[in-house]
Amino acid sequence: MMSAARATRTAVFVLAFLVAASAACAEASELPLRLDGEHVAIHAAETDTRDYTRLAAVMDSAYVRIRDRLQPGFDDRVDVLIYPSQPELWLAALGTSQPSHPIRGLCDVDGRRILLTSIYEDCYPDRHRYRVPVHELTHIIYSHGFIWIREGIAHYESGMLEPFEVEHLPERESDLSFYRDVEETRRSYSLAAWIVKYIVEEIGRGEYDAFLEFAARDADYGVLGFESEDAFFKAWNGYMEEVSREGRRDPGEPSQG
Repeated sequence: MMSAARATRTAVFVLAFLVAASAACAEASELPLRLDGEHVAIHAAETDTRDYTRLAAVMDSAYVRIRDRLQPGFDDRVDVLIYPSQPELWLAALGTSQPSHPIRGLCDVDGRRILLTSIYEDCYPDRHRYRVPVHELTHIIYSHGFIWIREGIAHYESGMLEPFEVEHLPERESDLSFYRDVEETRRSYSLAAWIVKYIVEEIGRGEYDAFLEFAARDADYGVLGFESEDAFFKAWNGYMEEVSREGRRDPGEPSQG
């Protein structure tokens, strides 16, 4: 039987999906610039093609890497709609210019579409300018009903892990807090990615089989060799404390292998 915490996470996923799906009302034809990559098509309000040509190349490369790792049968083209500012993105996607949380990107999974604010917007830290689009692309190619798995793998694949403080490490899944507080949500996205990193790189030795089976079984920790969620998080906390002691809290550039 699903726990109350997992039921809540699943309900959040359904709500988030329905909100993102409303983005289907936005039209690519409304945007003047179109750049066709092999796997993605960029539709943007700006007409300066240089940076968006680079974005198309980054997303094409990420598409192949993420597909091969997580969903080998995926072969759909993805439309990427880019609006000049956050309010214009919000209005196109959600019908409001004042969402409850800052949003730089949304994805319509069924429609194979990503909606973003301009990569020139100052809401992007420079290091994430080309990573937020890859985060959303990960959702299109591979998604999951548990929010921490879904956002963790998207943050991991896009290289958006952030430095962490040991005192903020969760001891259970339910300690990760999403969409109640902006700072807690930002931290939980990154910590979820650190959990995925541990599963893939430490338990899976760089292979994704253990993560994929774990996710397919709705976070069955036995798949990873642990008798319980508590046992897993105890081991993960030990790993994170070691990372902190060694000064590796900032993960640096993501692996492109």
